[in-house]
Amino acid sequence: MRSALIVLILLFAVSRGFAFETGNEFLKECEPGTTKAFSQLTDEEKLLGGACATYLRGFVGGIRVGEVRTGTKMVCSPAGVEVLQAMKISVKWMNEHTEELDRPAVELIFRSLADAFPCAKTAPPRQEDREKQNPLL
Repeated sequence: MRSALIVLILLFAVSRGFAFETGNEFLKECEPGTTKAFSQLTDEEKLLGGACATYLRGFVGGIRVGEVRTGTKMVCSPAGVEVLQAMKISVKWMNEHTEELDRPAVELIFRSLADAFPCAKTAPPRQEDREKQNPLL
């Protein structure tokens, strides 16, 4: 999973047209687009909201690339999750974890989505099953 996160960070470093260094920056610039009706947003908030949506869309694409590259599912969101929903999840998570807002935005966004859409962990094989597979254990 660590190598997948590194792949994601590298993807963003290469394509940094518009990026958020920290959770503080992400929250400041993206929260209005998740809490106000579109008609209530200022022109600047509309622009930032569009940038946030584009950023999240690319971020999720990067997660999917990392999953393919590593063969490990990292975020198990159901089909049909929209970008605005992902933005709202990230904003809510960051508001609930304000002590971490100085950390890199990519890390916090990833954690928020992984928390919201965890992948089922397979239980380790029971001792009896391992012994049947390898009697030397």
